[in-house]
Amino acid sequence: MAMTRRENCLAVMNRDNPEWVVYHISYTPDLDRRVRENLKVADSVHQHAFPGAGISAPYQPSGRKRDFSKYYEDIKLPEGAYIDGMGIGHIPSSKYHFDKYIFPMRNFADPIEVEEYPWPDEPPYDEPYLKALKECADNFKAQDLIAVANIGSIFETSWYLRGMDNLLADFVLNEDLASALLDRITEMSVRSAWAAGIAGADMLGTGDDVGMQNRMIMSPDEWRKWIKPRFAKVISAARENKPDIHVKYHSDGFIEP
Repeated sequence: MAMTRRENCLAVMNRDNPEWVVYHISYTPDLDRRVRENLKVADSVHQHAFPGAGISAPYQPSGRKRDFSKYYEDIKLPEGAYIDGMGIGHIPSSKYHFDKYIFPMRNFADPIEVEEYPWPDEPPYDEPYLKALKECADNFKAQDLIAVANIGSIFETSWYLRGMDNLLADFVLNEDLASALLDRITEMSVRSAWAAGIAGADMLGTGDDVGMQNRMIMSPDEWRKWIKPRFAKVISAARENKPDIHVKYHSDGFIEP
């Protein structure tokens, strides 16, 4: 009897005997456009043989006004620029999909500034929310899909807020500030992963871009010091309620030690 898409994918993740190779191919917006033009097709050429679907549940934000203006007093944002929900500034680029980021925490020096930052609202993680999240996961499973809880990144989100050069320098010169920022991002991820476990998600979607062309951005030892223990907390939170949950860890670049 032939496997379903979900059964085949679970067999891959469980290191069992799948009937076909699971793959996922996607392109940057400009490359997607050029491939479509070359192939003379109208639809996206992304290939999604991985049958995953991201779980979510609605909730009512607090409605509180979050003001990021003081983090941009020394910068005049050009026309077309915008500030996203995390307070990160984006300046659209004329080169493909490469926006220029403005890091709202670029001038921080004290961990207290991280605490005082206007962080976004999080889900309530109460019974109605968790019930809705589980219903979403169950619905995807019934559709022969893998229920994925996309938790996001820790290092990457932190550098979007602080700036990569600043954050890497903090690892050496201001460890308290680096810890405060990474811990705050980790805490949000831990809560999200805990809820994913209760919902019965099949997989956590995590990762950080920690690779360059031919090496890691930081040494393996630094990664093990700053990043690995925090992801361990995230994964452990999910496995409190779903011990067999799978973890996808993504990175761009070359990340072999």
